[in-house]
Amino acid sequence: MSAKPVPGQNVMLTIDSALQVTVTHLLQEGIDASHTGSGTRAGVAIVENVQTGEILSMVSLPSYDDNLFAAGISQADFDRLNNDPNLPLFHRAIGSAYPPCSTLKMITASAGLQTGVITPLTQIFCPGLIAVPLTYNENQRTPYYDWKRAGHGTLTVREALQQSSDVFFYEVAGPGQLDALGHMTHFYVPGDPNPHPFSGLGIDNLGNYMQLFGMGARTGIDLPGEIPGVVPGPAYKESLNPADKWALGDTLFTAIGQGFDLSTPLQLTNVTAAVANGGTLYQPQVVREVLNSDGDPKPIRDFQPKVIRHVPVSADNLAIVREGMRMAVADIHNGTAYKTNLQGVEIAGKTGTAEIGDPIDAAGHRRAHAWFTAFAPYDHPQIAVTVLIEAGDESLEGSTYAVPVARNIFKAYFHVDN
Repeated sequence: MSAKPVPGQNVMLTIDSALQVTVTHLLQEGIDASHTGSGTRAGVAIVENVQTGEILSMVSLPSYDDNLFAAGISQADFDRLNNDPNLPLFHRAIGSAYPPCSTLKMITASAGLQTGVITPLTQIFCPGLIAVPLTYNENQRTPYYDWKRAGHGTLTVREALQQSSDVFFYEVAGPGQLDALGHMTHFYVPGDPNPHPFSGLGIDNLGNYMQLFGMGARTGIDLPGEIPGVVPGPAYKESLNPADKWALGDTLFTAIGQGFDLSTPLQLTNVTAAVANGGTLYQPQVVREVLNSDGDPKPIRDFQPKVIRHVPVSADNLAIVREGMRMAVADIHNGTAYKTNLQGVEIAGKTGTAEIGDPIDAAGHRRAHAWFTAFAPYDHPQIAVTVLIEAGDESLEGSTYAVPVARNIFKAYFHVDN
């Protein structure tokens, strides 16, 4: 004889059900607006309490109807979900890793400031590209371009975050070390025949700070299927191909989130939350409390914030990073995220456009995922919001496609009408 069913325990979640419905609708609108051609129609949106690690909303689209599984799913429905090319059963927020692209500049800036590679007053000239010579052929040089080919001019770290300069962060990351011929690593800028030595972080320092901010490791959220992402380095690259050694260019690309580095949307939300709250990296949680089924109001287990670590970046240096992120939103002329501006709520954030794959047109454009991660209010942060819209056959810019979705999420959360 089978045992009689016994009532189980009741689980109360941190998820705000009304906010979850709203975020789902807003993300779907953003996905629909982004994709005009064929290809994957997918995305992620996350809202996290930056002071506790509570997940208030987590949406991965496309999704599916849970009720299909309630009484035993039919083979036809299960086959339909499994064979859908848009992978509705795949939890992209924690189970998929993407190039973090320019959102990683939050970490590169923090590392540069904390190690003394740069100060808040350091100025770096961005001419639109730097050229790095080959070790064995000084006259053969590889160009490393900025997204703005005309260049940004002279920038401080705040302005580099505001405008998302690539050249600035190439120089912050490039290590000052001897190459195989005993020469100091260096680069050239257009119109100047003189070499400029690197004196930046190097991959070991940069990778260390990426790990301190929680990259390359599972956050520990109380959900199955989370993956760790990738913090790259020489050993990782050689594990993919032993003959392919780490190069200076790998370090430069890692610094702007376009190298071998990969992040889940939840990891990136957690980075933003740590920057916002002054350096505390929390373990994200979706379970608020567990209750007995007998109606006893006393929880068996209740929510307590869990600290992973306090990131060893000073309060002053994190404040500089936050200022640059605020400028990215507040400056309507130079800020990459100015479309996020809301009346009455000050937002700070970082855009990203993650290029992937081979060129898709004659101009050399590649498919690209659209990222935006932000927090608000600026002076007294409550929430971090991350939006990712996956590329189909398109090249999606974070400032154009992810920013409006995040703006609408902030509007809904803070009940902003205008």
